[in-house]
Amino acid sequence: MAENPANRGHSVGEAPPTLRIAAGAAFVGLSALMSALLVLEHLGGLSLPGCSEGGACEQVVNSVWGKVKLGRLEWPVSYLGLAYFVAVLIAWIAARGVVAQVFRYLVRIGALVSLGFCAIMVIERALCPYCIAAHMGNFAFWITVESTKTAATRPRPSLASLVAAFTLATVVLGVWDAQRRSTAQEDAERERTATAERIVEQSREPASAETPSPDSAAEAEAAAQGPTESSAPAEPASAPSEAAEPVFTGRYRVGPEEAPIRIVMFTDYQCRDCYNIEKQLSTLRETRTDISISIKYFPFCSDCNPHIAKTLHPNAC
Repeated sequence: MAENPANRGHSVGEAPPTLRIAAGAAFVGLSALMSALLVLEHLGGLSLPGCSEGGACEQVVNSVWGKVKLGRLEWPVSYLGLAYFVAVLIAWIAARGVVAQVFRYLVRIGALVSLGFCAIMVIERALCPYCIAAHMGNFAFWITVESTKTAATRPRPSLASLVAAFTLATVVLGVWDAQRRSTAQEDAERERTATAERIVEQSREPASAETPSPDSAAEAEAAAQGPTESSAPAEPASAPSEAAEPVFTGRYRVGPEEAPIRIVMFTDYQCRDCYNIEKQLSTLRETRTDISISIKYFPFCSDCNPHIAKTLHPNAC
């Protein structure tokens, strides 16, 4: 009698293939869901409960272990985790309870990676609840795969599904991340432009009039009552002296105090554009002696700058 392919790798005492497939899908689906929430927090601005500013989630994401660096490319671990879990979920469902040996080794490596990240969270004392849930689901899935016998035939098409799903998820996340970075850069540029315009407008506002002295108030009251017999003819008032123009300069100056060319730079030391402009100014100073450069610190962080409505550089303060 021919063997039913659906029962291959299933013996007496084991869970039925359908139940095992559902359990494995639930476990790895939980990991994919937790990774998706972390991705949405990073890309979509989703505010997750328990992941407040400075909390464990932010510490893990901003740590050296929170990103995979390939040259100038920084790929968040949550992206990698989501692509992996989605790919494994699709491959597991496509395998229909019969796994190839290479798939088993891949899941084992994934479990070791989860174990390493759990150890890092314990050492760093940054217990992200969503990260922990994702790793726990990964461990449970690994146990499910270990309880499944290896296919006796060549690898099933599930491995091709795994590679295709991982590649597609990675490309989608990459495009989404690039769009988010472009939008954030445009928002930052608009914020910088609006802030510069506010600074210029404030610098053009005239100084408020000084409070009149008691003598000046008495003279104004007498003038309002009209001339009296004992009042002497009023002397012509002298023209008010022009107020000295304030020197528009920063706290820290490089170059001569009296210079025909005065440059004031509002800078933020977490700002890449400011860093590039500062290098250009340094090169300019090496070729001229009639330039004075002043620095005003203007952090784009609302924690220490009340003129900023939106924090663009959280470490600027």
